[in-house]
Amino acid sequence: MGANIGSSVTNTLVSMGHITRKEEFKRALAEATVHDFFNVMCVIILLPVEMAFGYLEWLSQYVAAVFEGAGGMKFASPIMMAVTPAVDLLLDLMDNKGTLSLIVALVFMYLSLTILWTLFRF
Repeated sequence: MGANIGSSVTNTLVSMGHITRKEEFKRALAEATVHDFFNVMCVIILLPVEMAFGYLEWLSQYVAAVFEGAGGMKFASPIMMAVTPAVDLLLDLMDNKGTLSLIVALVFMYLSLTILWTLFRF
């Protein structure tokens, strides 16, 4: 239910990205508002029912019991495999200094987002 409220804020912020294009902004804000109402109505309906009867707690405990002891599987992320050597190299070069690593990570993130923005801007 917290995710419902959080996504309500997120979709409104995303719709603000279209504020310079009047027609796109009107549609984006309308869709964000519809999504907000859906999320809020879900919380208004489901939270009191959960508080009164505890059905979500019961259901989650039942599902957890069904899968208890089942063998898990490990997901091998191709992105993680691709970036791990570079990350390890950077950490070795910086002697595991946290602040410097954070600054380098933020610079890489900024550059990546800037490149994506310039490549896929419509």
